[in-house]
Amino acid sequence: MEMATVTKLVCNSNEMATGTKWKPPPAGIFKVNVAERRFSEDRMGIGIVVRDDSGDVLAALSEPAVNDGNNSWRMAKAILRALHFCVDTGFHSFILECSNAAVVSFLQGDSKCYTKLEWIIRNIQDV
Repeated sequence: MEMATVTKLVCNSNEMATGTKWKPPPAGIFKVNVAERRFSEDRMGIGIVVRDDSGDVLAALSEPAVNDGNNSWRMAKAILRALHFCVDTGFHSFILECSNAAVVSFLQGDSKCYTKLEWIIRNIQDV
């Protein structure tokens, strides 16, 4: 399987709270925005958008998924899906942006995780 290289991992939770608009990546770099939404006890949705430095949408995905965890679990699951989606559609190097500071911290190695979330964090790091 081909690999994905996340050149930068960004948490946009402060921007979302203040209503700051999306910021484009540097020239020649792609930005992948990932979102998750819980719809019920057992259903969630995953949203992924890949844009270039002009803000043009190059690829997007919206799909349902099984909700089997908390906010961090859902975001980690969405990020893992985003990495596979990006590789499958030919995007191998990009900035990844999401709204969950805890997951960003786990992925950057700033925090340790000792729950079932750990295995999905490791899967993300292996892609």
